[in-house]
Amino acid sequence: MITRQRSPQLLALAFACGAAIGCQAEHANPEHCHYAAGDLTCADLYGEDRPFCVGPADGCPGAEAHYGCVAEPPAYECHSPCGAGTFASEDNTCPGSDDESEAEADGGDTPECGNGVTEADEQCDDGNEINDDACSNACILSICGDGITQATIGETCDDGNTQSGDECASNCTLPGTVIWSKIYEFESCDAAAVAVTSMGGADLVFTCGGPRRKLMGVDSNGDELWTVSTPTMTSGNPSIAVSNVDPDKFVIGGQLNGQGHVRYHKSNGSYDWISTIPLDSSTVYNVAIDNLGAVVAAGEVAGEPMLHHFTATGELEWSHFDASGGDFFAVATGPDNQIWVLQSLPFQVHSYSATGELLWTSASLIGHSKDDIGVDAEGNAFVVGNTAADNIDNFRIHKLGPDGVETWYKIHPSTGVDAHGNAIAVLPNGTSVVAGYTVGESQSQVGLLSWHSAAGTNLQEITYEDDDHPTTLFDVAVSTQGYAVAVGTCGPLKQLCLLKVTL
Repeated sequence: MITRQRSPQLLALAFACGAAIGCQAEHANPEHCHYAAGDLTCADLYGEDRPFCVGPADGCPGAEAHYGCVAEPPAYECHSPCGAGTFASEDNTCPGSDDESEAEADGGDTPECGNGVTEADEQCDDGNEINDDACSNACILSICGDGITQATIGETCDDGNTQSGDECASNCTLPGTVIWSKIYEFESCDAAAVAVTSMGGADLVFTCGGPRRKLMGVDSNGDELWTVSTPTMTSGNPSIAVSNVDPDKFVIGGQLNGQGHVRYHKSNGSYDWISTIPLDSSTVYNVAIDNLGAVVAAGEVAGEPMLHHFTATGELEWSHFDASGGDFFAVATGPDNQIWVLQSLPFQVHSYSATGELLWTSASLIGHSKDDIGVDAEGNAFVVGNTAADNIDNFRIHKLGPDGVETWYKIHPSTGVDAHGNAIAVLPNGTSVVAGYTVGESQSQVGLLSWHSAAGTNLQEITYEDDDHPTTLFDVAVSTQGYAVAVGTCGPLKQLCLLKVTL
């Protein structure tokens, strides 16, 4: 805290006034002249209406004639007798001005930040010169977003705002700080997907110990709410999306008896409707829900790309089988319910309108693997893929504008070990989070989360190497409430685990 001292000259002047004109009586109480023993008479009689006693002071010429019990103390005075007497007076013989504070005129201390007393318009005053504690040097209570990193209130950074998606999380901790981690009883897990809910929890679909799918819902602390087996979902890539229109209902995709399968579930895991793609050798790899609640399912039919569009109640509105090349592996929706689909071969993006019109097809992107796509609030698409060189994987991020033209791509710097990206999630401002795995200091595989700005700058990269943290992360979902949830496997038994981290 910075202490601002009163002027020594002003203190000397006030003291000289009292001594020179004889305004200080034998029994005066100069420290608190208006609320001392004499004042108690007025306070007892009139309470808060007229608590102060004002009267002529012996030896002080020019005192005002008006005196008695009053509501407000005089503007200023010079050591008038009151502490042991009956009256406190307003003494106009003492120098001063109308805008001087009472404390300055009577020789008391001026309100000042840093004197250890909270006064005037101060929020706090801890009497020290430490700016990064609970009370700043401006005598303002420390809060997240004030631009000062306050370790005493748990901050590890403070960039002057409470926005997610930059170098400092919305709660003034570094992005990736673990809020909680959970390991569940399911073992031998090899695939999973996650979506966040409006209540701060998450819904999951996963395969552990066999091809049968399971669903699980957890609350905002990661505690299990319900678990449901879906024995009909026997193959295909795990995928899940939560509805913003019908709160916390969600859709999953996969395969049933050799045909693509879509299931729309309630928030407790039971389902509302099921739709099967009536084509042999069809599979749904990924699903999305647009702003109107419509469901989009992307996949393949016998190796050829497939895209289906359903209403929120499960009626098929349109489908596409006309693109050539490999499967549609990932899908996302965004502004105006536009649809973006990632194709595995060639590695490129197709965009469709909500009514099924093909809007554009991007040029082929560098790198190739079946990975993920996300979209920001402005309609920019972010694609994660992987490129192998010398048997080492490094993930790439590609940014495409709303017209499908590539804006930039970034490749993870080679460190001599794998840095593989499995999934990408995108905040409305274009900040992206990649989930995957790398090799840690222990030379074993560890979970990886990597943050990138809308311009492609690497903001933060976290590996989780403790025993209770994942060896790989399959998927990540972000919330505008300032957190992300990632799903993966933990420990030698490959148990299903979740991480909730700051954004």
